[in-house]
Amino acid sequence: MNFLSIIFRLGAILCALGAFAFYYLNSHMLESRESELVKIRKIRDSVVNTLEKDKNQSTNLLNSLFRERGKIRLEREESLANSESLDGEASFLIPQKEKLEEINLKLNADFLTVSKQIEEERRKLEDAKTESSPLVQEESEIKLEVQGLKDDLNVVQTKRNSLNTDLSALSKRREVAREVYENERKNILQEIQIPPHIYYGDKREILIDNVAPSGKGFFSVGGLSEGFRENMTFLCSDEAEINSPFLRIRSKLVQENLIFFEFTDPFSVEKSEIIQSGRKLFLIRTGESNTN
Repeated sequence: MNFLSIIFRLGAILCALGAFAFYYLNSHMLESRESELVKIRKIRDSVVNTLEKDKNQSTNLLNSLFRERGKIRLEREESLANSESLDGEASFLIPQKEKLEEINLKLNADFLTVSKQIEEERRKLEDAKTESSPLVQEESEIKLEVQGLKDDLNVVQTKRNSLNTDLSALSKRREVAREVYENERKNILQEIQIPPHIYYGDKREILIDNVAPSGKGFFSVGGLSEGFRENMTFLCSDEAEINSPFLRIRSKLVQENLIFFEFTDPFSVEKSEIIQSGRKLFLIRTGESNTN
């Protein structure tokens, strides 16, 4: 129909042009034929251009229609394929409906069972929370008590650090005092004339040579050269023994290389086991002596 309309339009245009040419020829008989021919050519070219445009538009329109028809055909084929697929799925799902309903019922029953179990566990949890409330309170109190103890410990540690600081200062002062004392003592002792014999408080170590048969004393190697003098009183003990008793003895006889010590308390000697030949004794001179 579009093609026919184009032909009709072309015919109408040609008729109009013919009428216009006829009128123009009758009105302008005196004008030159060349001018008329030029105008007719222009009109013809215009008509040809118009025809070409209409032809192109018609061709484009036909191509567009063909494309739409192909697109519609593809969509129709896809729709048919989809409908067949849906028919297949429906034919597969319809027999499964009862089975799916059974599964759904079972799942609902399982859901109810699980819900009851969850509710029961929730109730137990609430009961456990209620029962544990005193424990939580007790735990809070214990934490507060522990924090209090920690605070007390920090206070004690602070005091201890302070005491350690004071102790360190006192230790330094004591060392300084001791050093001063030792220096003063050394200076004083240098000025004192040391006696040629054992002085009060002096210490000596002797070796028992043998014990007198009478049991009144014992002999020892040593004598005047070691500072011993007659009638010096000593306290003796055995340093090898922790709980060794102290015995009081007196230098009764003193020679150049021999000393005889007698016991001032023979009864105590009888109970002591330190007086034996070959044993070393530790002596300290006491104040009981006739020697100045």
